[in-house]
Amino acid sequence: MEKKFPKISFEPTTKLDIEVKTLEEAFNMLIEIDNHDPFAPHRIEFYCIIILSKGSYSHFVDFQFYNLKAGSALFISKNQVHHFTEKIKNAKGFCIVLNSQFVE
Repeated sequence: MEKKFPKISFEPTTKLDIEVKTLEEAFNMLIEIDNHDPFAPHRIEFYCIIILSKGSYSHFVDFQFYNLKAGSALFISKNQVHHFTEKIKNAKGFCIVLNSQFVE
C-alpha cells in the first residue's frame, strides 16, 4: 500500500514566483506552520534550493539523508518527498523557493 504524504504548495509572500530566505528565516517560518509538520516527510508542489554558506546540515530527500557543508547546494524538485531537520537552526545559508510555473 502506497503511503500518502501531505502535499505542500508555494504561497509567495510577494507578487514574485520566487522567494529567497536565510536558513534562519526559513526555520523561524517553519516552526510557526500549523497545518503540517515540516520535520515529517511531505511532498512539495514547487522547487527548492538549499545553499549552505557556513556550518553543516542534514536534509532528507526521497528516503535518503544528504549531508551538506559550507559551499553545498541541494536541489529539491516538485513532487519529491522531503523534510527538514532541526539541525537547520545551526546552519547558515539560504533557501530559495521557486513556483513550479516559474521553472516550467
